[in-house]
Amino acid sequence: MQWILLISMAWAGLTAPTTVSTQPTSNLTVNVLDIDTDEEGKIRITLFNKEDGFPNDYETGYRTQTVAITGKSVQVKFTDLPYGTYAVAVLHDEDGDKVMDYNWVGIPTEGWVVSNEVFPALRSPYFSEASFELNSASKTLNLHIDY
Repeated sequence: MQWILLISMAWAGLTAPTTVSTQPTSNLTVNVLDIDTDEEGKIRITLFNKEDGFPNDYETGYRTQTVAITGKSVQVKFTDLPYGTYAVAVLHDEDGDKVMDYNWVGIPTEGWVVSNEVFPALRSPYFSEASFELNSASKTLNLHIDY
């Protein structure tokens, strides 16, 4: 009798309805253009989904990809992203220390760019300036790095 109960319970578990997430997702392609190939290092692309840490605290980013420089441009793809608000920060990490380097007056000494190509004169860009809505199946950003 117990084995009938166990089989019934197992069958119920196999035929129970399963829940599948229907939250839409997107793919983001980031093309980094105008890379100075005379410089060494790698390109670090960080995707942020909140303003905390943007643009320089790569550890707090939502996702990060680091790619080798193979020419004047690189391309990365972020997949299965929930719809929402994002911003991208790109660093040409010439010395491999995984952080932006600055001169004595606070001006970046490595190449960089953020989404919407915001380049404030005397401060880092704000998340609100660089953010964009990801609300379709795919989106492509073409970002020209500045040195």
